[in-house]
Amino acid sequence: CMRDPWTPPGLFWIDVAVAPEYRQQGIGTALYNASEAWAREQGAVILGADVRDDLEDSLDFATSRFFIEVQHTAEYCLNLADFDPAAFAPRIASLAAEGFDLLSFEAAGDTRDHRKAVYKLHKRVIVDDPDFTGEHLPFAEYSKRIFESSWSRADELIVALRGAAWIGYAQLADFPDSSTAMLSYAGVEKAFRGRGLATALIALALTHSKARGVISVYLGAEEDDD
Repeated sequence: CMRDPWTPPGLFWIDVAVAPEYRQQGIGTALYNASEAWAREQGAVILGADVRDDLEDSLDFATSRFFIEVQHTAEYCLNLADFDPAAFAPRIASLAAEGFDLLSFEAAGDTRDHRKAVYKLHKRVIVDDPDFTGEHLPFAEYSKRIFESSWSRADELIVALRGAAWIGYAQLADFPDSSTAMLSYAGVEKAFRGRGLATALIALALTHSKARGVISVYLGAEEDDD
């Protein structure tokens, strides 16, 4: 059970996990009760949790403790054997002709100023995400997660520049032990949306992943009830 300091006051997050061979013995309940009590002591008014919708026992565990569904996220998987980089070459060439530079963060140079540029770009585009709440991550924390994590690769963080302006980026999270990656984020400055920039950025990241032997890329996306 934890709370990030930049999230709304009173919002805590809880995860309960018990090895399959030890379930149905009250261990999960004991862990949950201890976590909930601690969270209340810290001023919690809301507890959030993630539960897979194909795990009936886990859903029952959550709903019996009065959790309600507020968001449903679907997971998508792309088999890179079915991904054809050539199909996106005309789009990428067209954007280049319009004056957009699409390159990896590695090629741009992993410097503090460039990290700041990505950070400021993220701050500008994340506010359009309807699920964004609270405050943006401090720069030091953002750097740890985005540039210094074990899954981070500078060659699969693809950025879009227009002159000196950083206007978009897409990033894959790398999991080499499983030959998989995840599209962790893609965003474009509002004034430059609708031109296919995000598609081109993602295509370039996927092209690099496929070339180095990644088999599957995953994406989690919120489903709209409407």
